[in-house]
Amino acid sequence: IEHFAELLNKEAPDPTELYQRGMVWLSTGHFDKSIAEFTALLDISPDANAFYERAFCWMMKGESEKAIADFDAAIELSPDNWLMLLNRGNAHEAAGRLDKALADFDACLAMVPDNFAVLIRRGGLYMKQHEYEQAIHDYTKAIELDPNCLDCYVNRGRGWILEGQSDQAIADFNRALALDETSIAAHFNRGMAWHVQGQLDKALADFDRVVELQPNNAAAIHSRARIHLTRNQNEAALRDANAMLKLEPQNAHFLVDRAKALAGLQRYAEACPNLSRRVSSQSRTKPGRDRRTQQGVVRESRACGFPHCIGPPCQYLAERRDVSSGDRRLQPGVGQGPRQ
Repeated sequence: IEHFAELLNKEAPDPTELYQRGMVWLSTGHFDKSIAEFTALLDISPDANAFYERAFCWMMKGESEKAIADFDAAIELSPDNWLMLLNRGNAHEAAGRLDKALADFDACLAMVPDNFAVLIRRGGLYMKQHEYEQAIHDYTKAIELDPNCLDCYVNRGRGWILEGQSDQAIADFNRALALDETSIAAHFNRGMAWHVQGQLDKALADFDRVVELQPNNAAAIHSRARIHLTRNQNEAALRDANAMLKLEPQNAHFLVDRAKALAGLQRYAEACPNLSRRVSSQSRTKPGRDRRTQQGVVRESRACGFPHCIGPPCQYLAERRDVSSGDRRLQPGVGQGPRQ
């Protein structure tokens, strides 16, 4: 601590000390101060590691364009560094340039063909691009490298669902739950796979488990309400619809579910205002925009043809290994100080 205090208070640091000061500020979350130190170093001489670390600061501040510019400079100085390529790909993905992100991930795998972190990053990108077969291929290779990767099984299972292969999906979710029975993502997605197969009792059991683990999981409550409506279990559907609307009072899908449940109970006077609210809510939604629940994107799955949420992203991200963009723990050994 005394060494760092002395380092940070030094009036005329040399390039190595500037780099060390930048890393101290970065590790403590003072990104603006870290950027200032790396910028001072770069004013003295171009350095790949300083560009690289400053790019991380820009990423943490949500400024992807500045991060990409710094990653470009770092890669120009150190073109054989696959971690720099990987993280520039992460920055491109954050900026919505998925083709450029894919090109960087491909270049990484050309350098390190069996790298676990790059495979699951590219697999996730393929999922975003709806290239499910390629995503499954990458997750399969990742599983070969780490057979105990729960997230790989969950993501590959999601790919199987979207490819219409629900049996393979259920097998992967079972493997994930064998590793961690409390995985919300595995239970939720297995419930969706059971639903696709028409095994509603098993689907309900999984959605019930999700709600037990996370009572405010709107996606699971919504999926459970749909099953109750299918079975004309209108009291149960109404309870779920009311619970959903406490979480998202203006969600058009939840309003429709409540109206259907009320109509099933012949409470028509109460059902009509819900439909009016639904029309009002939809009129505020821009055409072509994804309709989102609290936990996932509501869309038509090509696998089963009904609206549902594939994977609650908020919870799923919390379950991921340390391989997400912007996570410094992904980059051990990079940034060993400025080049002399």
